[in-house]
Amino acid sequence: MNPLESFRERTRQKLLDDFGVFCRRAWREIEPKELQWSWHHELVCEYMQLCYEREITRLIITQPPRSLKSKLISVFFGAWVWARTPGESFILTSYSDSLSEELNIARRTLLMSEWFQSTFPGKVQFSADQNRREQYKNTAGGQSIATSVWGVLTGKGADYLLVDDILSPQQSYSDLERENGNRFFDSTLRSRLNEPTTGVIVVICQRLHEADLVGHLLENEPGAWTHISLPMECEQDEEIIFPISGKVVHRKAGDLLHPARFPKAWCEKQKRTVGPFIWAGQFQQRPAPAGGAIFKREWFQTYKKEPEKGQTIISLDTAYSIKKTADYSAASVWTVLEGKYYLRFVWRERCEYPRLKRMAEELYESWQPEALLVEEKGSGQSLLQSLKQETSLPIVGIPVDTDKVSRAHGVTALFEAGRIYFPDPASAPWLPTFLHELELFPASAHDDQVDTVTMGLAYLRSRQFDGGLTLIAGLIERGPDWLKGIFKKKSVSGSKPAAVAADSKPPVVTVDNVKIWMEQNKTPACPNPDCKSPCTFLQRDCEGEWHLHCRQCGGVDGVLSPKPIVDGICPVEGCDIKLQVRGGFPWCMNHGQFVPANRPGVKQMSFAQYGQYRRSRNRW
Repeated sequence: MNPLESFRERTRQKLLDDFGVFCRRAWREIEPKELQWSWHHELVCEYMQLCYEREITRLIITQPPRSLKSKLISVFFGAWVWARTPGESFILTSYSDSLSEELNIARRTLLMSEWFQSTFPGKVQFSADQNRREQYKNTAGGQSIATSVWGVLTGKGADYLLVDDILSPQQSYSDLERENGNRFFDSTLRSRLNEPTTGVIVVICQRLHEADLVGHLLENEPGAWTHISLPMECEQDEEIIFPISGKVVHRKAGDLLHPARFPKAWCEKQKRTVGPFIWAGQFQQRPAPAGGAIFKREWFQTYKKEPEKGQTIISLDTAYSIKKTADYSAASVWTVLEGKYYLRFVWRERCEYPRLKRMAEELYESWQPEALLVEEKGSGQSLLQSLKQETSLPIVGIPVDTDKVSRAHGVTALFEAGRIYFPDPASAPWLPTFLHELELFPASAHDDQVDTVTMGLAYLRSRQFDGGLTLIAGLIERGPDWLKGIFKKKSVSGSKPAAVAADSKPPVVTVDNVKIWMEQNKTPACPNPDCKSPCTFLQRDCEGEWHLHCRQCGGVDGVLSPKPIVDGICPVEGCDIKLQVRGGFPWCMNHGQFVPANRPGVKQMSFAQYGQYRRSRNRW
């Protein structure tokens, strides 16, 4: 053998022995720009080489987008395998036919290149009758099939199943799309291996959701998969040992995966552009930001002693199935007292309808809540109707008019203000699972417990249990004889008084005022000088401030609206902003304050009515 031929043979053998060397040389055949090689590329190549040698048959690789994962695995690996054993077959799957076909064509371009054909002469020759973009076959019997989640694979088999991003970022937000992807893998793709025990499955993707294919496989097949996770920015010190060469890479917290290609300035700009949620999933391979996505860990408060008083409700999210992949039924018990919301207990279980109904009754007997909330949708409808007809439980149906994420954002202000309290973890073994779901939402595999949180807090805040009714309960405790004297007082009759002038300053209602009025055994009169009615009641707003409401003139702290609220529009002249309801009061975003008027459509309860209600419930 002459020196030139000897050099070519040594080069050929080196390319066949080392997949990383093959990738660096093959790059020039399909990409015009220079390859920026990094240590993590070498790491992936060594694991893929172990897959060829069948030392690893189930491999998951998660790494950021545009970090060469598809080129290495979906393009170069198939060409390298055919350079050694052209009779092996591949099925390449992605979230769309166009993407998988594009990768399939790139591999065929490499196989047909002059460099490949001259370096490995006679190894790969294509069959003339099977050389399409979605499927081609060589003369040695090996074939490559490109498909998607919606593709048909009946009658087709392969030695390697390459799953390259089975979900797009947009699809990952849909429960249906995620379930379709996981179902396709379990019921269709997995069974296409020619040899079930020695066939290789490689999943390459970026993490998009806790219940994506990677989460699904790791949860249901623990220990069966080798998982290589490569975050863009290292979050804690780690030592990475290469499986073939034994090379060791030490990554410190803050180290970037590939600073030459993705420098620090680019990463910081990308964080601001895509936001913490997308950055955590697609770039950090952790489908939720550190510290929580919507519900931040720093907002969580802890209580040591449970509240002795306050108003208690149970919020229930329903599901009727015991399958391992089904949703859970969940319930959370909340008590509100003096503007603070205490989580008392959480129950979660996969159960069928009889067990769910029995559990609802047991929770009520244990906690004696003011209300048991059930969503008026799907499986909750039948439970709602059954409990109302067959039991005397205080069931309240909650209509669902917005999506889960919007409902969660609607109560985050309570968390951020430090008004939500959780028990000590030592006394609540269910708390870690609950907090894990809360922090990951909406990327958590399940959101049943979060649904009970948003429904319960929204209900409590809208009813303002921490204000008026708590005060009334305190007045009732002073005794029915004292209450009779109050109820005998007559309201001042007459027409509705005119609005108070804008420059008038009604007296400020404080906690001290409330104490004085209670000590003097009297009901405060309306501070409106044109009204002065004793038919008033006290109530707190969502900020914890007291307000004095008059049932006769409809004023709040003695102030009337210049004009009535029509269709929920702010009554202030020149303002046409749609009012919101905060803590039971109309709130104008334009003025940044409460509109002095009673909330339309809310039925008020008198002292006598409330006392009768409490006595009927034996809750003195």
